[in-house]
Amino acid sequence: MAHNVKCLICGQTFDRDIYEAVKVNSRRYAHKTCADQHPEIKTMEAVTPAQSLKQNNEQLVLNKEQEQITVNMQTGAVTAKSAQLKEEQKEKEDLERLKDTIRDLFGNKAVWSRIMRQINSYKKKYGYTYSGMMRSLIYYYQKMGNDPMKSTGGIGIIPYVYDSAYNYYYNIWLLQQRNKQENLEYKANPTQEIKNVTIKEPERTPIKIEMRKPLFGFLEEDNIGEN
Repeated sequence: MAHNVKCLICGQTFDRDIYEAVKVNSRRYAHKTCADQHPEIKTMEAVTPAQSLKQNNEQLVLNKEQEQITVNMQTGAVTAKSAQLKEEQKEKEDLERLKDTIRDLFGNKAVWSRIMRQINSYKKKYGYTYSGMMRSLIYYYQKMGNDPMKSTGGIGIIPYVYDSAYNYYYNIWLLQQRNKQENLEYKANPTQEIKNVTIKEPERTPIKIEMRKPLFGFLEEDNIGEN
């Protein structure tokens, strides 16, 4: 790419990538031959065509790096915004699923003003997820066989069974991972015996756990049966 400059001495335009030049000041150049004929003009440095090309290439590389940084920042911002919108959409969907589950369980006995206060309180105070609250209700009323009509139209049972429900679904998840691993091992070695393990339905008296497993979030992936 040509790098045309105007000679400060003779006024002619020339390509400093082709002709030897001298730098007169930070922004002006002159032919080296012109400068040699006018020693009274102080010059900063001589610039050979090779040096000029190198400077041009370095500037091009710098410009491309700056452009890439800008693109990466813009892409990162778009990705972060997309992830945020995706998470917000999932939250909305999980809340609707929780409401649907409450409608199925309580019917017209549901007291929605109380239920919404409870949902918001459990989420803010305990950090419960909507899917976790939904599965807690499924666990208590469907898995354990308790009567929803005894709830007086609210979901106050959730804090008392949330950890037990978590423990129940976590164990299902662990067994699913074990069964998947054994299936993979069987495909690699079809002669070995494969043993799929199932989990028993919960007892009427739930077991409370003190700590939550760090790699498990109430199976937000929705790959556990809920019925």
